Amino acid sequence: MKYDITKSTAPAMPNLGKGTECLKLLLSQTSFDMHAPLLPMLFPVLGTKISNAEFQYPSGHWFEMCGQQAALVADSAGNKGQLGLLVEACNRDFRKQDAEQLQKYLQYQKSYKKRSQSKERPEEVFPLLRFLPADCSKPGYLKAQMVCQEHGGLSTYIDLKEIEQLDSLCGSHKQVTQILRLMWDREVYNALRATVDGITGSALLRTNLTVSTTPVRIRQFFKSNLFDGTLGRMVFSYKPRAGRDGKIPRIGKFSDEFYEKLDNYLARLDNCKGRYVIRPLNKLTERLANDIAELGDLTDNGRSGQYTEFVQFFGDSQNFLNPVDNFLFMMGNHDNFDSNGQANYKSGLRKFNGNKSYPLHQYVLIKGYPFISISDLIYLTNI
Repeated sequence: MKYDITKSTAPAMPNLGKGTECLKLLLSQTSFDMHAPLLPMLFPVLGTKISNAEFQYPSGHWFEMCGQQAALVADSAGNKGQLGLLVEACNRDFRKQDAEQLQKYLQYQKSYKKRSQSKERPEEVFPLLRFLPADCSKPGYLKAQMVCQEHGGLSTYIDLKEIEQLDSLCGSHKQVTQILRLMWDREVYNALRATVDGITGSALLRTNLTVSTTPVRIRQFFKSNLFDGTLGRMVFSYKPRAGRDGKIPRIGKFSDEFYEKLDNYLARLDNCKGRYVIRPLNKLTERLANDIAELGDLTDNGRSGQYTEFVQFFGDSQNFLNPVDNFLFMMGNHDNFDSNGQANYKSGLRKFNGNKSYPLHQYVLIKGYPFISISDLIYLTNI
């Protein structure tokens, strides 16, 4: 899809072609004005259905379908509730399984409380949960991840109706960025507590997450994360405010035919096991790999010697599998570490700009496609 990023209007939603029949089926049950906003929100939902499967990226690394994060941003009365209907339709199997598991866990809790400390208490068996409750504490989340890991590395899914629920899930507001990064990177969270009631152990975070919120609330929630990489890990799907015509949206029931078709698609996702190489995508990436853009943080702290090492590596063609036609760089917060950061950046990259001072911001055309680079001009030491 070709799109001129200098236009003031957003690009239209791409046509859904072969292989996207499940997405088209789900969108067919929503209002037309919600098709574009809901489309990116469906990938974390469906991705949770795929466990024990890895896909090869063009770099040669293997990744799972977990770690996807998406936020639906729209004003109040913006029809965000339609996402919840699709989420419930896709996770009926998880709901049924989780309800049975939670019922057993409630029986354990009752039995545990009835016994005095002098009597032998039953051993805790934490439930296997796939569709985690929105009101989930951090200890509960970590326990759920440990259990899923014990059952073969299953993925979990969370749908939050309010952005503020992330604080409870992550332990506190200050820990939100840490947990979101670990989710996205599928990293291990190690916890050590000195009390019996605490959570001690290692949890590999395999989680897909969706959030619904409004523009004002999400700006307030992430106001301290505008200059780090947290927001680059989350997809923000925005629906502009539309005029109100006074009509009340009607919500009908999904038909048996719809559920039958949906269950067939979901069963195919669940049967997806092993390792897969999507060769057409890798070939496309290889053709585009003749041009490289480095999105900031070229150095650790913007020292001139670090730029010398950077230029030595990127200036040597033997370090690349394919010849590189164009380089595009921009300054990150680590490069702009102190008051000398911008000067070191401009002089350190002169080799890539005809021995002239390298620009902080650029608008360039590469093979007919427009690219805009905007450097981070906030001193890291001043944050």
